[in-house]
Amino acid sequence: MFFGCFADEIDVSKFDTENLTDTSRMFALCEAMHLDVSKFNSTNFVDVSGMFAGASAQELDLSGWSFSKVEDMNFMFAG
Repeated sequence: MFFGCFADEIDVSKFDTENLTDTSRMFALCEAMHLDVSKFNSTNFVDVSGMFAGASAQELDLSGWSFSKVEDMNFMFAG
């Protein structure tokens, strides 16, 4: 979705992620100074492989995320 993007800020605060299962490579190679995914509902995430691979951000808060259904987390933060 945002693969390879360049932006000061990506506002995903109103994204409805309740039914998302595959977020693989969603922000891969993305360069954003501010990326707030703390409000993502991650309870149904199954594939997060490469989600932030090669991405850069000043801060990334996943403390409220649930990984209970995740089956593939390969290379989630690679590079």
